[in-house]
Amino acid sequence: MAKRQQNPLTVAYTPGMGGAAVSLVSLEADLHIALERNEFRLLFQPIVDLRGHRVVGTEALLRWRHPVEGLLAPNEFLAIAEESGVIVPVTRWIIERVCRLAAEWRKRLPQGTNFYISVNLPRRYCALRGYATTSRAS
Repeated sequence: MAKRQQNPLTVAYTPGMGGAAVSLVSLEADLHIALERNEFRLLFQPIVDLRGHRVVGTEALLRWRHPVEGLLAPNEFLAIAEESGVIVPVTRWIIERVCRLAAEWRKRLPQGTNFYISVNLPRRYCALRGYATTSRAS
């Protein structure tokens, strides 16, 4: 860990800092191939109408099944994905997967049933040209 000196702009290096940097670089490298390896998973949190006592939708939650680190929550990798640009293909994968699942679930639900899937999209993805077209096409 860094030791703070008198001058707030000065940080003394300690050996423990190197391991954290190597870990971040390794995680970023792994992110670039995680889609190819099919390591991302979507979990679904039910959204319940408390008055009607029924499930009305679900929220799609991204997780990464890292081959060494195990199941990682978004706070452990999303910032790196955004900085490296990997967030764009990951978000496309999420949208495509959710749309396929929505179509499957629609077939299984009774006709006329209202059910929705909520997806959190990163600002960077929404700012891309063609974002709406990609989302509609999925």
